[in-house]
Amino acid sequence: MAAFSLSSNLNADGLTNLEFILQALNVTGRLPCNRPAIGVPAHFSIENMENLYVERHGGGWVANIQFQDVPKGQPDCIGTPDAAPFDDQQQALMAGMALVCQLATGSPELPFLKVGQNLIVPVYRA
Repeated sequence: MAAFSLSSNLNADGLTNLEFILQALNVTGRLPCNRPAIGVPAHFSIENMENLYVERHGGGWVANIQFQDVPKGQPDCIGTPDAAPFDDQQQALMAGMALVCQLATGSPELPFLKVGQNLIVPVYRA
């Protein structure tokens, strides 16, 4: 798995933010797993995740996860708090990736290391 550059929306392999974090969870053995019981609507599942994006909000940045196949009248996204935006885009993205991890595995632990402007996924093979 290649490194993901925080200075662009796509890495060298053309992965989006969401594709990168889900692939990192997969190659590090954290996916697939049983759906965690964390008190969110059933449609907030990895199968329904459509996009992870970062946007400017007020004087800072927030991250949101957009979902598809949402039941009528239900929310179609979840994100970092609008009331407490991050100072920069990278902080918001890292928080958004931690939120994907939380929804997918029950733990916000990130499956990569941040080295400068790159995210490196350590994978050991026997």
